[in-house]
Order: sequence, then C-alpha cells, then structure tokens
Amino acid sequence: MSNIFHDPRVYVTPSQLPPEAEHWQRQEKAIGRIVFAKAIEKQSAHCLNCMDLGEVYLTVCTSGPYDGWPSGAKATYFPGSEQHGEGIYIVRETRTFLCPACQGKPGEELEVDLPASPHWTEW
Repeated sequence: MSNIFHDPRVYVTPSQLPPEAEHWQRQEKAIGRIVFAKAIEKQSAHCLNCMDLGEVYLTVCTSGPYDGWPSGAKATYFPGSEQHGEGIYIVRETRTFLCPACQGKPGEELEVDLPASPHWTEW
C-alpha cells in the first residue's frame, strides 16, 4: 500500500515524550487503543524531537490498519513499523504536549542526539 492521498503534513516520531504524555499513552494502550507519538517534519530544525514546534503530539486510534479510506471518519495514514502495520487508522483524539528535549523553546542550541523516526501523514 502506498500513501495515495496528498497531504502537506508529514510527521516523524519523537524520541522523547514528557511524563504526562507517557502516562496517557500507557492508559490508552492498556484499554487496547493504538497510540502514535508524532511531530511535524521540517527540512531543518534545531530540535529534532519536536521539529522546532516546541510541542509533540499523541494521537490515539481506535482501530486499523485499513486498506481503504473510511467514509466520514477522521483518520491517519501510517507507513508501518515493527509494532503497527501500514495503513489507515481511525483517530479518536490527538493531544499536544510540551517538548521535553527543548522545553518548548526551539531554535536554541541543543545538545541532544535523537535517532531517525518513521514518516507518516494525517488528514
């Protein structure tokens, strides 16, 4: 499956989440929901965790992956990983959290080494 839908928002998975985001992530996973952590990708950024937005996002999905686009539902496309298959997921909720790497102050010189992450899009 390829991402046939055009969307200018491309996301990366942050390496660090604040404690309150990790807590919410654990709660949602405990009841069987799928949770994606993300930040909007940019060509260049000082903070590679939040891509200079100063915040990271958690998206909770109720089901997926699907091959087709569900009618009338908010959904997100994920290209696949070891944990989750490639496809479209139904979104329940997205929340923002202060980036723990830059403390919400992107653009300042940071001394953090963050690994690469998968790319994905949301509509």
